[in-house]
Amino acid sequence: MKSVARLTFIIVATVLFLLLGCLSDNQIPLSAMANSLDNITVTDLDNGGKVQIKVGGILTLRLEAIPGTGYSWEVVGNNLQKIKPLGEPKFEETESGKLGAVEYQIFHFRALAPGTNILKLHYVRKWEKEAIPIKIYSITVQIIY
Repeated sequence: MKSVARLTFIIVATVLFLLLGCLSDNQIPLSAMANSLDNITVTDLDNGGKVQIKVGGILTLRLEAIPGTGYSWEVVGNNLQKIKPLGEPKFEETESGKLGAVEYQIFHFRALAPGTNILKLHYVRKWEKEAIPIKIYSITVQIIY
């Protein structure tokens, strides 16, 4: 009788595992939700991709970071004639009060002029000037009228 219960448990656990795996693979990325050409949010899932935005529109980057480790995202490539940062980036906590938890570093930019701009960021410790970034984020932004 115990072997039947154990076999049933294994089958149910396997089915649940497979279902959860399928759901997570088919989720719509945050960047694909509620975007328009006036207001676009991109995430880690969009790294290496391309987006289109209208002149005057707001581009938001929402990138995973663990600031407790000293690492944060730093803009290293941007044409300020095309895209202007709107203030300093902010951090959004995901698990309040937990040391070393993943947070999101949020950047806001305004599209200023038509054309193409490659926005590039490095995930670094700012005081380690010669260190190689542990992550690189790049997105091509096409600005249209």
